[in-house]
Amino acid sequence: MQRLFFKVCTANLAGEKFVEEFSDRFNYEKKDSSEIKLMLKLVSNAIMNRDHAEVIMEDDHADVAYSLGDEVDRLLNDLSEKSEVKRQLLCENIVSYLMFLAYDRINAVIEEKSGKIISDYAFWGDEGLDFEEIDHELERFERIDIKKAEGYCFLPQKSVLYRCFYGDSSYRGRGPLCDNCIRRKNGLCNY
Repeated sequence: MQRLFFKVCTANLAGEKFVEEFSDRFNYEKKDSSEIKLMLKLVSNAIMNRDHAEVIMEDDHADVAYSLGDEVDRLLNDLSEKSEVKRQLLCENIVSYLMFLAYDRINAVIEEKSGKIISDYAFWGDEGLDFEEIDHELERFERIDIKKAEGYCFLPQKSVLYRCFYGDSSYRGRGPLCDNCIRRKNGLCNY
């Protein structure tokens, strides 16, 4: 068993390239860029030094806990309380995109450290990963503080707990992970 703990977000949230990629993905127009930049600054401040992943690497899989931290929850709650629906949606989209990018970053680190390719994911509640084991699984992580709330939701809300399974190099570009990948479906696959 090997443990890893690392910062996940490597994107320059203030960079023009990130704004352009985000806008394209969520169909925002150029006129929205100043509002996007404002929300990116707020999200960036909320996740600063909080978005870390902890990975427990085993022989045949890796268990991952990742969170953007509770400041993002506060930001979204504050926007909701102020009835700033458009900004709240924009913030949700930004956070969703960061979570999406996090999977790629976490995969890259696991693959680099293990020398293996990730072939599939499983989440608690999927076949073989019983909901009743979530409490025990959360206790295994020493540095990521994720709690289970009612209905098997997590606190902070923008957190995830999952298992990735290893395959050999023949999995690259094939298999269940690739079959369900949005990058493959939209033609942006790197493999």
